[in-house]
Amino acid sequence: MNETNFQKIDLGPDFERWVERLSGEGKSEATKRAYIQGLRRTAKLLSPNGGFNPWEVGDDKAVLTEKSIDSLMSWMTANKLKPQTMSTTLTALKHFLDWTAAEVEETLRREDPQRIYEGKMFEWPIKWEQVRKTYKKALSAPERAPSHLRDTEVIDLFAAAGRYPQKGDKGERVRWPVRDQALIMLLMWGGLRVAAVCSLKVSSVLRKDENGQRMLRIIGKGKKMRLLPLSPTAEDFLDRYLEKREDIPEVDLKKDPLLVDINGKGLTANKVTYLMQLLYKDAKVSAPEGALVHGLRHTAAIQLIGEGVSANEVQNWLGHSSLETTGRYTKVVAVELAKAAKKSGMNKVMKNAPMSEEKQ
Repeated sequence: MNETNFQKIDLGPDFERWVERLSGEGKSEATKRAYIQGLRRTAKLLSPNGGFNPWEVGDDKAVLTEKSIDSLMSWMTANKLKPQTMSTTLTALKHFLDWTAAEVEETLRREDPQRIYEGKMFEWPIKWEQVRKTYKKALSAPERAPSHLRDTEVIDLFAAAGRYPQKGDKGERVRWPVRDQALIMLLMWGGLRVAAVCSLKVSSVLRKDENGQRMLRIIGKGKKMRLLPLSPTAEDFLDRYLEKREDIPEVDLKKDPLLVDINGKGLTANKVTYLMQLLYKDAKVSAPEGALVHGLRHTAAIQLIGEGVSANEVQNWLGHSSLETTGRYTKVVAVELAKAAKKSGMNKVMKNAPMSEEKQ
């Protein structure tokens, strides 16, 4: 069975309605794509003849059970799918099944509105917590230190963003120095996820409060709102861009995106990714491994911790739901400090210094 064939599967009207539900929940485009691919992968394996009816899977047309999950996990493991891919596939399947169960319940209530139902009317015979425990090893990716940029690389990237490309260069119609520096500031100083950056509006930059502090209103993961106080330097980057943005005549005033291209259209995640590829190349800086854009968020976290900001404050700054996530960056800083301790020239000085004489 070929992984590339999954894209061509027609899963029917239920699938299309489920996709609409994903959009209604405000999931990012990347998450939606991963869920859709995960369900297509499941359908191809469990319903090879087309469609996907969880009430009739496999050759014996049986209801989907944990045995079906075992078959799915065996196939994914045998095909050496990444742990994250396998985990997302299970999450997508659970989401789809929960949605179908809710649809069944709604239908029953509609058909017999006078009847009083207690508890859930339908549940799939799958204990998801047990599934996760059983396949914990296969679903757990080896922990990797968050990749990030060095201070000199940060400076080189800002410098590249501030330059206009040569005439005829690949990025001539894409790059816009004053906006590109504001973008990098939001990604690297603010540590924003690319989805949060693309969702910013001009109205997200709040006016100064009674203390003269301006804030940036961010809608993060799970549509959680948080306020980020702007430093004077961050304000400078934003204000320089906003002044030039006023010269763009065709901005969509209804959506009012903060970051736009030269035609007034809001930046998308794909546009940001492409733009960052150009800037890394111009700056002659290697992008953080496996995190071309997200690596700037890693850089923000490591900078904050390196400056002595507490883990709790970093958690609030970056909008982490768990302090455990923030702890990954603390480990990186500890390793960096250990290296610095060994490199310190003071080691040589102290080694040649006379040791104190202790009385026997």
